[in-house]
Amino acid sequence: MPRVAFILAAAVLAGCGVGDDEKTIGTDRLDDLVLQPDDLTPGFRRIFVRDLGALPQLRVRYERAGVRATGGPRLIESTAHVFDSPRRADTRVDRARDALKSRRGWHPIDEPGLGGESFAGTFVQGGVRYYQVVWREANVTAALEVNGLEPRLPLSDVLELARKQQRRIAQAAG
Repeated sequence: MPRVAFILAAAVLAGCGVGDDEKTIGTDRLDDLVLQPDDLTPGFRRIFVRDLGALPQLRVRYERAGVRATGGPRLIESTAHVFDSPRRADTRVDRARDALKSRRGWHPIDEPGLGGESFAGTFVQGGVRYYQVVWREANVTAALEVNGLEPRLPLSDVLELARKQQRRIAQAAG
């Protein structure tokens, strides 16, 4: 009989972690999950910080003056959502990917290699290059939207910012 109990206990324990075995990040860390002024080059000012409704999420926007002379990003929007599980965060990433694919003029770009799952897209309109990078780490989804004058905003600049935000999220996950 002890052998049967051992096998049953092992089976139950093996099933406990299936699918959601990653660490989770609490909503108390939300402020740490978006880009901070220290993550940016000098000249950016925070123009918008907002918690958006019932879902624990935070969005912060930065703007830089003098972009025409210097190039690089002129507007950066950093967002983080905290979900109750990595699976729900995955669903959010899938929905965001589908929404981006359906937007007119957007083109997917190389996999950015952030978190557990990620994607990116870009388009140019009126001489301005727009990028969107979305990823999931643990139970958090993050998005980075950046624009700047074409051709003065390379993807490498955007991915550098995304990696800074990803490091913040990974630190929060422990």
